[in-house]
Amino acid sequence: MFAKERIFFQQNIHKLIQQNIKIEFLKLNNSQKEEKNVDKLLKDFEEKIINLFKKYNEEWEKDIKLEIDEKMEQQNKVFNDQYTQIKKEINI
Repeated sequence: MFAKERIFFQQNIHKLIQQNIKIEFLKLNNSQKEEKNVDKLLKDFEEKIINLFKKYNEEWEKDIKLEIDEKMEQQNKVFNDQYTQIKKEINI
């Protein structure tokens, strides 16, 4: 991934989480009017929010791993190019 694509991806994940949190708040508010068991509603709400952040963290970790892999690949290419150049110079 390129840097711009990565930033765009991160911003979209952040927006998605914000939207999901708002949706869960609205659901919680509506459910409180209908249901008497507020403790259960709050626990369900907390679990949903925790799962959203877990999902976000998993995506973030994947993105970091991809970035590390890209940098390693670039460094390997530079090393291989330098090695090839030195080898050519020695053989000349």
